[in-house]
Amino acid sequence: MFDKLILADKGNAISNEEVTISDKKAVAKSQPLETPDISTRRKPRRHRLLAIAGLVALIAILIVTGSIGYRAYQNHLMKEGMTDFGREMNTIATTGKVDSRIYSKDKYAVLERLTKERLTSVVSHKTTYIASLTQIKESLELGTYLADDPDLTKHSQNIEDTTKAAGYYFGMLKTFSDSFTGTKSQASSISYIQKALYKVAGVQNGQSLDDFLSVGRSSQENLENTSQQLFAFLKQNQNAWKIENGSVVFGSPALSQQYTTLKTNANSAVSKALSSVGE
Repeated sequence: MFDKLILADKGNAISNEEVTISDKKAVAKSQPLETPDISTRRKPRRHRLLAIAGLVALIAILIVTGSIGYRAYQNHLMKEGMTDFGREMNTIATTGKVDSRIYSKDKYAVLERLTKERLTSVVSHKTTYIASLTQIKESLELGTYLADDPDLTKHSQNIEDTTKAAGYYFGMLKTFSDSFTGTKSQASSISYIQKALYKVAGVQNGQSLDDFLSVGRSSQENLENTSQQLFAFLKQNQNAWKIENGSVVFGSPALSQQYTTLKTNANSAVSKALSSVGE
């Protein structure tokens, strides 16, 4: 009996459960579907886009600011390098001495090195030319060139060597000067280099390089001409003179006078050639 009651209760419970489920389904069908709020979906996406845009803008600002700062730093270095370069060129323009050490920075360090290499080469060729002129001057004054070289072979070679040295020296100066071309921004550098070159070369104040070269070449040409005239005279009258106490002595007063005049002209030409290069 109790079993029947239990089974009956179970049956009723199942029936009731089925009714409940059926009722829920019916209610669900009778209620309208809720439409999702699209605006609530877009809000998070919009916030993300704004955040990304802000980040991109911040990065752009940092890049621009960094670029400006880098340019400012580079300009500072350039100005500092220019100052060092100008100071060193002014030192050379004052003393006429070329220091092999490099004091400038960045691209001005390269410019200083190249400039000093050229200036050193100019000094070297100038020294060779002056040494040749000095040797000729001393020989003419002492007259020993005739005692050691009566045929004037060695002395003629000295004149030829001096002519070559002059050609190298003046040619280098011209080439170096012709390289002084650039933009307005490079005008200061060129001005510094030019002053240093003029001092090293021996260009006088107020004298242009073209005038300096013209005077130097003219002086060298005059030296060649007066020396050739002197040598020709001595060879032509080789039996009319002799060496006494290191001096040339002619038996004829007229020939002695001609010799003195020619020798004076040659000595004067050597002195002018030395003076033309600042010696």
